[in-house]
Amino acid sequence: VKLISDSHQMLGEYDFLFEWAEKPTMAKIEDLVEKIDEALKDLGCHYTLMTK
Repeated sequence: VKLISDSHQMLGEYDFLFEWAEKPTMAKIEDLVEKIDEALKDLGCHYTLMTK
């Protein structure tokens, strides 16, 4: 199941925007956060996830 679009945009020097194909549940957002955490864990960087 495709949860987010393939497209992304550079909003600032390091910003990315992903659009959900449908309104996400809290469980889907938590799953996304876990995947982002896993992908970035060795980089030592921080991120902010914003929703409307």
